[in-house]
Amino acid sequence: MVIRIFRIIGVVFFLVGLGLTIGLGFLAAELFNSPGNDFYQFHLVLIFPGIGVIFLVLGLVFLLVAMHKRKARNWLMDNGRPVWAVVQGTEANWNIQINGRPATVLVATYKSMRFVSGAVSNRELQQIGEHVKVLIHPDNPDRYVFDFVDESPLRPAEPPEKQQ
Repeated sequence: MVIRIFRIIGVVFFLVGLGLTIGLGFLAAELFNSPGNDFYQFHLVLIFPGIGVIFLVLGLVFLLVAMHKRKARNWLMDNGRPVWAVVQGTEANWNIQINGRPATVLVATYKSMRFVSGAVSNRELQQIGEHVKVLIHPDNPDRYVFDFVDESPLRPAEPPEKQQ
């Protein structure tokens, strides 16, 4: 969800920045070519497209952050160490509000580690005591991702009893 928001903001800022840079650049060039005070016209040529460049750079930064987050998540999905954590319940995340209500996050534990998912939909909610697959970074257990997979033949019916 966060990746999608960064991508949307990035695209909007990038397009607004591109439009402002090109549009105000042409306007500033027209003002620069008109007779009058050259000092002010020179500054207008720098200021107008500069506003567009600011939006353009911000859009690119948002897009790069979204791409990095997507790449890190995909790496964890491919290379993470799978563990089956026991669902302890749900909590309200007041930092994210959807339709005026706090987002619901899933809380699961494995041995002494506690995992908190991102905002989950009702489809992804698990019953207390059920197991959910969590992929942990091999070197840094603070980096993890929940693997909410629909029932498929690849997913075992029950988690393995003894995990490494």
